Amino acid sequence: MKNWVIGFGFFLATSVAFSQTEEEKKGSKVTEYKIDYLTKKIVLTPEQAKQFWPVYTDYDKERREIRLSARDIKRSENEKLSEDQLKENLKKMADLKQKEAGVEKKYLDKFLRVVAPQQVSEMQKAEREFNREMIQIIHERREARHNLQQQHHEKRHEHTQTQREKSVEHLREHRQNLHEVKPKK
Repeated sequence: MKNWVIGFGFFLATSVAFSQTEEEKKGSKVTEYKIDYLTKKIVLTPEQAKQFWPVYTDYDKERREIRLSARDIKRSENEKLSEDQLKENLKKMADLKQKEAGVEKKYLDKFLRVVAPQQVSEMQKAEREFNREMIQIIHERREARHNLQQQHHEKRHEHTQTQREKSVEHLREHRQNLHEVKPKK
């Protein structure tokens, strides 16, 4: 029975992935991993799974749209903005927080219609754990990328240093050869 629920979760993830644009496909692997993760953490009957996953997909989509809007606003803060623009951004962020709270409330009611409160609590806990894991993975990848860049820089520096040493040695040998060769009289 649990295999059926996992299979349904995987089916849902793959069907969502095929209906996405290129921009959305970048996150499809994460979405698949998230659905798999949640499927393992939330124990659902096949009937509950049929009702739960469509609601969850809509819930996740609405929250993702809010997060993307917030990210765009935060990115614009890197630019030089007037006081009026900053004030507008602050109001937009407050509106997004309020919208996010509304989405949470709306979907809590929907979830409670299809699963038990304990399962909703398990879902929320699993989402927090998943997000922590993803942050850890991103941190590790950034650190690995930084280390690779550092190694590349060091190798390039070593190569440049070796080339300089070879050039200096070549010049010394050339000078030595010039001194050893006596001009013909």
